[in-house]
Amino acid sequence: MLDVVANLKIPVLFHPPKVADFHMIASGYPRITFIMAHLGSFSSQNWSEHLAAIDVAKRYANVYLETSSVILWRYLELAAKEVPDKLIFGSDGPDGDSRVGLYKIRLIKLPKDVERNVLGGTVQRLVSI
Repeated sequence: MLDVVANLKIPVLFHPPKVADFHMIASGYPRITFIMAHLGSFSSQNWSEHLAAIDVAKRYANVYLETSSVILWRYLELAAKEVPDKLIFGSDGPDGDSRVGLYKIRLIKLPKDVERNVLGGTVQRLVSI
């Protein structure tokens, strides 16, 4: 299936149990864009997974980070500083409230160009809109 995805150039939202699992998939499928859900840790259950996610995004050109259900805002801020062109807004809807996610992004006061990319510019580029 991933070979078909690579040929169609479709980004894949991936939520593995551990961020370390991304090393194998990112290196094994470099033509596929992978988006790591929840900055690597749903509801910030493990802050070290957030740090590992940022490291993976820095290491692999094909790995991006998604912002939904990240409770510890400082890691969103760190991701925006470390990999500003690889952070993508997400809401985890329909159960996650996109207004809350949007408010978190606005609270960390990103530079306008970074905020614009997080809130849509990066994903538009990935899907060639």
